[in-house]
Amino acid sequence: MRVTLAIEQDTAVIESMLSDYARWDDTVAFIQGNKADYLTSNFTGESVANLHVTSVVITKLDATPILKLTLSSEGTIGDMSADMLNTLTPYFKHISQLAIKEKLTSVLWLNNKPFLMVASPVTDTARKQTASGYMYALRRLDDQYIKRIQKTASIPFTLQPAVARIKQMVIVKQSEENSVKRWTASASLTNLPAEIIVGGPTRLLNERRITYWTLAGIAASLVAFSLVGIYLILNRRILRRLHEFSQLADRHRIDKDSSIRWPIQGKDELDNLSTSLNDLMAEVNARHQDLNFLAEHDPLTGIGNRRQLHNRLEAVQNRSRRQPSLASSLLLLDLDGFKLINDGLGHSVGDKVLQIIANRLLTLSRNYDTVARLGGDEATTHLGGSKTVTRLGGDEFAVLLEDTTPPHATLYAERLLRTLEQPIELEGQNLIIRGSIGITPAEASLTKEEIVRNADLAMYEAKRRGKGQIVMFSVGLLDKAHRRMQLEQALQHAMNSNLLEVWYQPIIAPHSGGVVGMEALSRWTFNENYIPPDEFIGIAETSGMIVQLGRFVLDQAGAALKDLRAEYPNLQCSVNLSVRQFRDTDLVADISACLHKHNLPADALKLELTESMLAEHEEDLLATMLNIVKLGCKFYLDDFGTGYSSLDRLRRFPIEVLKIDRSFVTPLGNGDDVMVRNIINIGHELGMKLIAEGVETETELSRLTELGCIQFQGYYFAKPMPLEDLRIWLASQ
Repeated sequence: MRVTLAIEQDTAVIESMLSDYARWDDTVAFIQGNKADYLTSNFTGESVANLHVTSVVITKLDATPILKLTLSSEGTIGDMSADMLNTLTPYFKHISQLAIKEKLTSVLWLNNKPFLMVASPVTDTARKQTASGYMYALRRLDDQYIKRIQKTASIPFTLQPAVARIKQMVIVKQSEENSVKRWTASASLTNLPAEIIVGGPTRLLNERRITYWTLAGIAASLVAFSLVGIYLILNRRILRRLHEFSQLADRHRIDKDSSIRWPIQGKDELDNLSTSLNDLMAEVNARHQDLNFLAEHDPLTGIGNRRQLHNRLEAVQNRSRRQPSLASSLLLLDLDGFKLINDGLGHSVGDKVLQIIANRLLTLSRNYDTVARLGGDEATTHLGGSKTVTRLGGDEFAVLLEDTTPPHATLYAERLLRTLEQPIELEGQNLIIRGSIGITPAEASLTKEEIVRNADLAMYEAKRRGKGQIVMFSVGLLDKAHRRMQLEQALQHAMNSNLLEVWYQPIIAPHSGGVVGMEALSRWTFNENYIPPDEFIGIAETSGMIVQLGRFVLDQAGAALKDLRAEYPNLQCSVNLSVRQFRDTDLVADISACLHKHNLPADALKLELTESMLAEHEEDLLATMLNIVKLGCKFYLDDFGTGYSSLDRLRRFPIEVLKIDRSFVTPLGNGDDVMVRNIINIGHELGMKLIAEGVETETELSRLTELGCIQFQGYYFAKPMPLEDLRIWLASQ
């Protein structure tokens, strides 16, 4: 029983880990090829070791492996050996044919060596999609593992393949070695094809022999009266106590949780046996408590983990069903910018910060509230795959406030944010931590998973609004998440089926020849409804589809330029770029291929970046931008003045044109030209051209011209239009 319990506890940890990873939108995205950073974000030597596994494999539905990692004895991650993968492939195919719906745990005997394998279908966090593939976690049950379980169970044992027998039957055999009788017992592991074998010498052998000889001598030498007396003595000293022992054993078998204390009356052999049994039971209970603690607590911070949070949520909901007047609230806290601490100061500093944050949460909470860390070895992704989190930091916490209404939970959240912002001094650095908090009522009508999901949606809405925000869950957030999921799937279909369009808005220089260029803008209509570009481009950014979208727009713009330049040889076209195109593709090669495919000169193609892109990712962009400039292309800086403006950045980056944002053009109608005048002066001082965006009135055009801007873009001249409409519009000018 002790050996089985220890192995089942280990198995439960691995099953829990695999369930979280396999029911995660990021894993689905990785299988579909949309999560390039999945491996580096989630699997390092340290993280895999913390998962208590030695190998992780992800396959497609047809059992084709797409991720096959093995943890070496030195603690490093590498590809699984070909021999091992070939040996496992039949099992993967068997699992695929079974089409399992839930996790499946088994023991495999590979080259006579036991491996614990847990398999689970991969699906999304909401469990609404069909399986995308299968995820397998393997643990070598090697000598080191056996020794650890032997230490935990305090008994030596061995494992061997199971022998066919009645389920849960225990086979006990006796043997004699050097005149010492020994026993061995074997039993199958629960629901697993492995057998445990334990053994040892027979207990109370000498006592039994002495008792028999004593009784025989007394029977032969004493009269019946003496025999009766002896019987009474034996009954009081031995038989009655053995009967009591038997009753206690029966009670323990019926109620495993009952606390059994074997009675001690003196210092004889039975008392010695009672003492040993009491010590053994105390040790088993202590080990059981240790295992239960590890199963429900975060090993880094000592606070609860996801399992404990779910258990407490279930208890709170059950109580709410009995007493509807009792309200509880769940808070999810995600630390803003925590990845920078891990990357800049190291994970050891990050771990200390997490421990300090956990202590602050405990200080602010009541003793009956539940504080848990949800990060570390597991992942949470909200609907639609729009949440991208690096799980190495584990910077997400939860607080279940019992008997607390949402308004009071908001006050608690405000105190929490103020407490978080108190400086933390580590490694000579004064760190100020901020966080985003989502709050939701723990309603009895919802499942615990739905409550966590609602808080998660509110928390990521808080992050979207900016750092240090608090958002209360509303049904609108759920509708928004469902819409985002629907649009993400529809957008992928639209791009694969060429259902997106590219429209063009002319750029005008009225005093020097009319149309000088145009800007390519992506447009999408779904179910006969126009989807705003900001909405579907944001989805494309977070899902990784922006790379495919960027290539599509670049190719369409190149084809349009080739067609139009036959009649308008000096026409230019600007195309917007995203950070992911710089990071995830060979952007220089893509642009060069576009120019070559459509036989365009490099100066016909202009590339637009936003000011916030330069500010947040300048080190990632500069080298690629310089290589693109070598091709002959030029860069426009869009939305100038709305982000983190820096004259030094304008000097260092190869920017040819500044585009004045409409938010600065509109005030010209009220006579407010301060911002526009300064932007134009900056551009002229740096030798840059300027294009005013969003020009809609004669007053705006006149004032911009007076201030020195000579190129314009806006509804005053033309709206964005399809290529055929643009051709007609150009002909009319």
